[in-house]
Amino acid sequence: MFGYDRLVLSSLATVRESGHEVAAVVFPSTRTEARVAEVRDEVESRGHTVVQQPTGAGVPAFAEQLRGLEAHIGLVWSYPMILPPEVFNAPAMGC
Repeated sequence: MFGYDRLVLSSLATVRESGHEVAAVVFPSTRTEARVAEVRDEVESRGHTVVQQPTGAGVPAFAEQLRGLEAHIGLVWSYPMILPPEVFNAPAMGC
């Protein structure tokens, strides 16, 4: 799941209530506001893995990290970074 604002918290609840698991929550490296840190802390306190999307040269390793999560799909809500093809296609069924 890709997101960074409070919307990601309700999205996590919706996915969980539907009987599915969340492999990780990806936060953009371009957002460093205090409110984003608060959401990240809350996501971690709920027991979810948090990953940060890098910019530029770090994208290939990031895509490999996402593939290692073995997620079926990627859900994107309120996300400010462009997902390069290798990131977009990292989950088995894409984003």
